[in-house]
Amino acid sequence: MNRLRTIAGSGIVNAFGWRTHRKIVVIESDDWGSVRMPSKEVRDNLIKQGIDIGKSYFATNDCLESEDDLNALFETLRSVKDKNGRYAVMTADSVVANPDFDAIRKSGFQEYIYEPFTRTMERYGGSHKNAFQLWKQGMNEGIFRPQFHGREHLNVLKWMRDLRAKDPMAHLMFDQRHWALSSLNTNLMKTHYLDGFTGITNGNTTFYEESIRQGLELFFKLFGFHSKSFIAQCYRWGDTVESILNDKHVRYIQGMFVRQDAETLRRKHQILGSRNKYGQIYLLRNVSFEPVASGYKDSLVDEVLLRIKVAFVLGKPVTLSSHRVNYIGSLNENNRTESLRLLGKLLKRMVKLYPDIEFMSSDQLGDIILNS
Repeated sequence: MNRLRTIAGSGIVNAFGWRTHRKIVVIESDDWGSVRMPSKEVRDNLIKQGIDIGKSYFATNDCLESEDDLNALFETLRSVKDKNGRYAVMTADSVVANPDFDAIRKSGFQEYIYEPFTRTMERYGGSHKNAFQLWKQGMNEGIFRPQFHGREHLNVLKWMRDLRAKDPMAHLMFDQRHWALSSLNTNLMKTHYLDGFTGITNGNTTFYEESIRQGLELFFKLFGFHSKSFIAQCYRWGDTVESILNDKHVRYIQGMFVRQDAETLRRKHQILGSRNKYGQIYLLRNVSFEPVASGYKDSLVDEVLLRIKVAFVLGKPVTLSSHRVNYIGSLNENNRTESLRLLGKLLKRMVKLYPDIEFMSSDQLGDIILNS
């Protein structure tokens, strides 16, 4: 029965939109560059204050990536090659900045100030200090391809509003250089601050224009190329964001089959290859690969391979959704070890089942759809 439900669900997701005879596989992974849980010490301090960290695998496992994390991930991506001799490639959907906590406090919480995530890495030191050099190594090898996920993974306007209002939970987190808890962790949270593009109105459009413009400019400065694609935090965005992105020459919008419009709050379906009124092309994640959410079960690989089979039978490329949290070991080394074990197993079985498989990044898939 579970197998039939998987087939039926995959059939619906892949029923519409652009098709191809090629066996294309894209791995999209969100949240790179962002601070989530700053450290084990912060995690333990929050637990002591009654915060139920265990209810969120992000709070338990996710933090700024380290050199160890990247080295282990890259080794796994290099463990297979496609029909063109290319290693597996991860589209690293990245934020390019984090809050500058010291500067914000110095302003009396009146001004929002950010720092490039590379500065955050330097400030963390230790195994994070030189992590950006590994980013560049992965980019040069073609196995790690950054794309734009926003300036920061944070709803700045909501966060700053609550800090100025002396909201106790906002300040408790701020004192720990943190902002990413939710009502899942404590009923003292009135809201959460992760969905950066919720709350756009005619009165604050300028802020979002500046945020996206600054983010894309910093993206180019850090990586040396412009991002062609974008994925919104928490899959929530609306027409205003698409319009701003279009003005900045972002051509492809990543997303899930079902998402919420951040402005109208209506559910929308995202169809692979369809276009919005600006001519931007929608890309579609049609397979989920989140080992931490599955409890690192080996059966996840079988389920994912079944979904891949359905997609290929229906003439669709496969785009795996696989967040950064799966590949981080600073807070919980077993999380990284087990997730990479399953990723390696999946990749090896994919190339064995489909010798004509092609690995590529999201923007490369977008280019193929655009020119087809």
